[in-house]
This record gives sequence, structure tokens and C-alpha cells, in this order.
Amino acid sequence: VEALSHREFEIFQLIGKGLSTQDIARRLHLSSKTVDSHKARIKNKVHKSNPTELVAYAANWVALQTC
Repeated sequence: VEALSHREFEIFQLIGKGLSTQDIARRLHLSSKTVDSHKARIKNKVHKSNPTELVAYAANWVALQTC
């Protein structure tokens, strides 16, 4: 997670909170394609092989931050 840029980290947190690509795009005033690009880079940086693993990892990370 430390390797993420500020924007990637922001998107990672929103993924972990359960927001969809469209919801993230609306909230951050980005296109869905831009969010998808960020998600692909995040997935590579945190070494997850598919979107489901990324969502689970992000959700777990967010849950641990609130404890």
C-alpha cells in the first residue's frame, strides 16, 4: 500500500469501502476509464491477480484501519 500514489491510495480506500467504479468516478470527478486505469495499477502494485482479490484486500485493509 505504501507504493501507491496519493490518487491510487484514495481510490484504494474507496474500493475498500465498497464503492463501485462509477461511484468512485463520480465522487472524484473522473471518468470510469481513468478509475479503471488506476485500479489496474493498484492491482499490480499490491500484487493481486484479479479484481476480486483487490476488493477483498482493500476491504480488509480499510477494516483494519478502523479498529
